Amino acid sequence: MGASSSVQQESFAPIKEHYELKKSEGLSDEDLLAHMKGYIAENFPTLVHLYEPSPCVVAGPSGVGKGTIIERLLAKYPQYFGFSVSHTTRGPRPGEVDGQHYNFVTVEAFEEAVGKGEFIEHAKVHTNYYGTSFAAVEKVTVGFLCFVCLI
Repeated sequence: MGASSSVQQESFAPIKEHYELKKSEGLSDEDLLAHMKGYIAENFPTLVHLYEPSPCVVAGPSGVGKGTIIERLLAKYPQYFGFSVSHTTRGPRPGEVDGQHYNFVTVEAFEEAVGKGEFIEHAKVHTNYYGTSFAAVEKVTVGFLCFVCLI
């Protein structure tokens, strides 16, 4: 592992050096990110995929800590993570806000959207539907390197 690790570190050294140089120039996070994406695309084209938005799915049984992980990622790295708001047919719990915690919809609206192919994934859990729409994910990927999808 040591040899592999040092090879990886050495291969990223020029990128890190360029990043530190540009960071010292006082660029905003947004400008620094845009510059680094261009620099990497021009000088290290095989690495470009590392900086494209891609999903990071946090899934697990109820009560396992998905929400805690997501809250911490969003708080510590807001420039890298976003949160896609899932749809559900259950009613809001106390304190939940439509469009923030879930998109609360009727069973009829949910089933219609499923029929139109609007969901990446969906499931019926007990008596309610839950799902992640393509639109919710697209809304979050703008400007983020990665996003969180709670399903």
